[in-house]
Amino acid sequence: MILLLVIGLVIAMVLGTTGAVSPWLSVLIMAAGVWVLVLQLRQKAALAAAMNTRKSELKADQAILLRHIGGLNLPIEATVGLYLFADRMILESEDFRIELNRSQSPRLTLLNAGNHDALMESISPQPDDPAGLRVLPELKERIRRHDRSIRANRILLLTYEDGGPDRSLAAFLTGLSRTRVRKTLSASGWYLARAREPSDKTRH
Repeated sequence: MILLLVIGLVIAMVLGTTGAVSPWLSVLIMAAGVWVLVLQLRQKAALAAAMNTRKSELKADQAILLRHIGGLNLPIEATVGLYLFADRMILESEDFRIELNRSQSPRLTLLNAGNHDALMESISPQPDDPAGLRVLPELKERIRRHDRSIRANRILLLTYEDGGPDRSLAAFLTGLSRTRVRKTLSASGWYLARAREPSDKTRH
């Protein structure tokens, strides 16, 4: 979103300087764009500050800010904090909290939404995967529709045991790089699982 606003500001400036639009209109567009950009940056900073405050309260080793896109009893795009400890992890949002111990075998997989073919193959649910059959088809449909919020980020899949016969699955978005996510997890003794390799027919 922030990148798109910056691109829009540049376009408005070019249109104004080349005379394609009225200078006053160009100024108005740029002023509106700057205002929205400032609001976006302030909101992002406020969310990061709130996460760090909560991290200190919980005495967590590390924390990652995520956006929920499926699998949990939360609205789509809800902000979620992932708080990491040596022996457990906590997912927390407003009026929502789930704590996963090592005994529940939490498994984290990071997928790059930019690699469309490999991603679609990686998140194909298996016939014996009820959790995947519930969550992944909707996620794949959003990718097919070129949902910008997904393709501009990375997808973090979390599977875990919750006492039932099948593993549960939740999906999130993160703007962090793979290296940053890996380092944050490993600092608390957690590691990324390897995504399923795409089949030969999707390789180029």
